[in-house]
Amino acid sequence: MLRFSFIRPSTRFPARPPAPRPARRPRRRAGHRPAWLLGLLAAWLTVAVCIPSAAHAASPAAGHAYTANEGGGTVTVLDTATHAVITTITTAGDSQDVAINPAGTRVYTANQSGSYSVIDTTTNTVIATITAANGPTGVAVSPDGTKLYGSRFDGLDVIDTATNTITTTIPLTSFPNDFPYAVQLSPDGGTAYLPQLYGGQVTVIDTATNTVTTNIGVGSYPEDLVLSPDGSHLYVANGGSDTVSVLDTATNTVTATISVAGSPRGVGITPDGSRVYAASYGGDTVSVIDTATNTVVATVSTGSGSLPHDVDVDSTGTFAYIANAGGSVAVLNVATNTITTTTSVPDGPARVVIGPPPPTADLDVDLAASPHLGILVPYLGYTLTAHNTGPDAVTSATLTATLPAGKTATNLSAGCTSSPGTVSCTYGGIASGASATSTFRLPLSLLSLGHVTVSATRSASAPADPNTANNSASARCTVISIILATCP
Repeated sequence: MLRFSFIRPSTRFPARPPAPRPARRPRRRAGHRPAWLLGLLAAWLTVAVCIPSAAHAASPAAGHAYTANEGGGTVTVLDTATHAVITTITTAGDSQDVAINPAGTRVYTANQSGSYSVIDTTTNTVIATITAANGPTGVAVSPDGTKLYGSRFDGLDVIDTATNTITTTIPLTSFPNDFPYAVQLSPDGGTAYLPQLYGGQVTVIDTATNTVTTNIGVGSYPEDLVLSPDGSHLYVANGGSDTVSVLDTATNTVTATISVAGSPRGVGITPDGSRVYAASYGGDTVSVIDTATNTVVATVSTGSGSLPHDVDVDSTGTFAYIANAGGSVAVLNVATNTITTTTSVPDGPARVVIGPPPPTADLDVDLAASPHLGILVPYLGYTLTAHNTGPDAVTSATLTATLPAGKTATNLSAGCTSSPGTVSCTYGGIASGASATSTFRLPLSLLSLGHVTVSATRSASAPADPNTANNSASARCTVISIILATCP
């Protein structure tokens, strides 16, 4: 068999048998309502919050990316908003792959030195080390988060994530020493796929029975693989034959072979499955593949000596992170296929995984007005509403109403304060789909005749509001006398 090696000694394909160190992976306005009814509501209503369902906690891994660094035995945590390094975590050594559990509470690494590391994403510390034999190189977490699958030289470890113990190891006896170098799970977790680095095959395992069901021949030195979002196709990076194989998972057959120059070592896919990105270690490039035609439609340079080794696309399909074993992470704009940022990661990242996007909550602001008239205490009553359209829960918000110059509001709801010309109302948590309301009054006098306009806006909220178009509202009333006013 033809052998070849690359520039960086620590990332050469290893010699068989067992290889210890191969390279890795328009606003609503107030309607006409009876004045006495809205006046009564304005007089007695304080703050009302309707919560139809419990708010869910944001994932601790949200807005973060993680690289497994084989050069330093570390994991680097990056902020996906700024693309800056947050921290670097020391693992048990020689980290080859990295995965995040569905809840985003744990990150797992495969350490070829002989273990799996378990990282708490809230504290960014290693909380457990699981000893394993024969050089783990790949990790994947089941969809329910209860199992971790780890590929190693002669098998696939199945790990209970509650106890952090290996419960079984599925042997790969059909092709000894073929070195399953990564692992990918089907969307339902029922099937595991492992590229056999030396055997030129992909092994398919039934995770219900923990048995090998078939082996599929692909190109030379398959090192990484990625499934389409619907699980119907598998894309395999073949570093030795400069190709990407396309497999139909229903028939377990190769349906296309795509030429990708420069020894592709890692692959990633967009959330809609329309593009596959192949990182070519030997060519310092990333190839963009159109999955409808199975052709390369763009080639992006990552810079001389960058040694791109892996790609992961964020869940919004906006950007991709490229793990460059030469010592950096590059950020690829998916729309333009251009590198926008490169961040130094000196420990030589082999693989990268991006967590879910940071939480967002869209606040829809509404302001309703109604007249409450009479000889004694006439006023205009206002109801200020913050409606959370989601997708995540609001943890805090402030709405500010602007009053006519010099006017001060009265009868404020709890959480509201007033000064001449303004009312400010603060809110705590508002679940997705829920609303919070506050009320206040604007007293009328003989000097209030004419148009009275009050506007409201979201002045602050957390998490970030992705839609500013619905962040303001206004209500306009016409006061003819203290016993005649309309608020259409």
